[in-house]
Amino acid sequence: MHRSRRQRFIQVTISALLLSLAVGLLMFLMKDSINAYYTPTEVFERSQLGQSIQLGGLVEEGSVVQLDESTWSFNVTDEINTVHVIYRGILPALFRDGQGIIASGLLQGDHVLSATRLLAKHDEYYRPPGLDNGEVAS
Repeated sequence: MHRSRRQRFIQVTISALLLSLAVGLLMFLMKDSINAYYTPTEVFERSQLGQSIQLGGLVEEGSVVQLDESTWSFNVTDEINTVHVIYRGILPALFRDGQGIIASGLLQGDHVLSATRLLAKHDEYYRPPGLDNGEVAS
């Protein structure tokens, strides 16, 4: 009977080690797939020039400028620091001053992000197109 307890203890220990190894391997393989984003303040603190990052924050009021037909320039702020973004492409429908966004791209010198992807965040209230504030759909 003493021998079966010992065997059970060894089996449980080996199983726990294999499970820990599998979880550790999965986390290592998925580290590049995590969709975390940096705030402008974190960009200033960690300054990861040349790296591909995701930047999250608010579009600074009055900073949106159309440079040419498909290139836009604007600032993203967390109300402490500001990162300048240059984006080539079509702006999302929800994009506007003061709106929360996530921009993905390459961080360049002088805290400039050359964005290749832009996502506009929305609030939790759905308003169908064409309805103004306070109107109720019938």
